Amino acid sequence: MTSRRLPQTPSILKNENAALKNRVGCLNDALEESYSEANKMRQIIKKLKLEKESLKRELLEVKEILELREEFIEEHCA
Repeated sequence: MTSRRLPQTPSILKNENAALKNRVGCLNDALEESYSEANKMRQIIKKLKLEKESLKRELLEVKEILELREEFIEEHCA
């Protein structure tokens, strides 16, 4: 058994084509928005990585200062 297909008049095809173009436009807008958001997230991640490295260096400096402080206390206050 085969299904019958309704005839596609030019006006039906025109409406379907317009609906598909609209859908493509919506999908394209959503894709552009996604790329934009992804780029923003990449920039945020890059800044956070730089901040993390800076904080690591600062932590090492603080640890070194604390070690020197402990050494000073041992040498001069013991």
